[in-house]
Amino acid sequence: MKTLKTLADLRSRRWFDDAGMRGFAHRQRMQQQGFRREDIMGKPMIAILNTWSDLSPCHAHLRERAESVKKGF
Repeated sequence: MKTLKTLADLRSRRWFDDAGMRGFAHRQRMQQQGFRREDIMGKPMIAILNTWSDLSPCHAHLRERAESVKKGF
């Protein structure tokens, strides 16, 4: 049986809550991309990977799918 991770178990929490230079660097990179501190602190960060490319027509639908996911649809 799989156990659910708590917020404290998440890698993103360890990265952003670190009080040292490493945590500062992670927070700063996110802020340089336009995220506010409130957007990243105390919340899980979820990455969306996409294998779409012009060279692989069988993955053409993934471009639109990734855009929908980013918008929350």
